[in-house]
Amino acid sequence: MAWPREYGRYIRIVLGCILIFVGLIGFLLPILQGWLFIALGTLLLYRDLPFLQRMWAWIKRRFPRVGYAAERIRKTFKP
Repeated sequence: MAWPREYGRYIRIVLGCILIFVGLIGFLLPILQGWLFIALGTLLLYRDLPFLQRMWAWIKRRFPRVGYAAERIRKTFKP
């Protein structure tokens, strides 16, 4: 039985929220790298949250070199 497409979306949202929560805890604990977990969580939530899409568009306008580097990385890993 194949999973409906919505299940993957729900899993992505839950996992992204968990990673952001762990990242927030990581800012308080010296063992965890909080920024890394927050970055991974936002990458997972990017497709589902329009706020993150607008924020990424602003970052690409404000810092074009970051946008260019991210596009190169995305093209490298895109199948």
